[in-house]
Amino acid sequence: MAGLLAERGDLAALTTRADAGDKEAAGRLSSLLAKRSDLAALTAHADAGDRYAAEELVERLAARGDLPALTARADAGDITAVKRLIVLLAERGDLTTLTTRADAGDRYAAVALTDLLAARGDLAALTARADAGDTTAARRLNVLLAKRGDLTTLTARADAGDKDTAWILRR
Repeated sequence: MAGLLAERGDLAALTTRADAGDKEAAGRLSSLLAKRSDLAALTAHADAGDRYAAEELVERLAARGDLPALTARADAGDITAVKRLIVLLAERGDLTTLTTRADAGDRYAAVALTDLLAARGDLAALTARADAGDTTAARRLNVLLAKRGDLTTLTARADAGDKDTAWILRR
């Protein structure tokens, strides 16, 4: 039924069915709204808890490069927006914003930041984050140090109480 309604472009009927809990109708409605670039309607549905609309909206905002809108949705708790925002920030190499978000407790940002720092071979930044309590950075730092065969630094970190480093040295 939802497929036929979508083919006809019947937004009203799709909305009625989606509001009644028809997941297929919700998905078709969101796809149709996205094809029509109706961001206002997608936003309204996403804000009402429609995850299909949230996904479509986030993808449209990302395609437009609308970081302020993605950030606003992410900061409001939209996990789809958080994940997509972090991907965009990482693709742009935006260490400043990733660091700010990671420092504020965004685990997705912490992982992306760690990945970027590791890819750049920035041991100093990884060490600083690890020493500040970022466990993701600490683990990545340990892996990089182990791959480089830097037993001196690994031993120093283990001697300073880093349990993960001590575990790596025991292996």
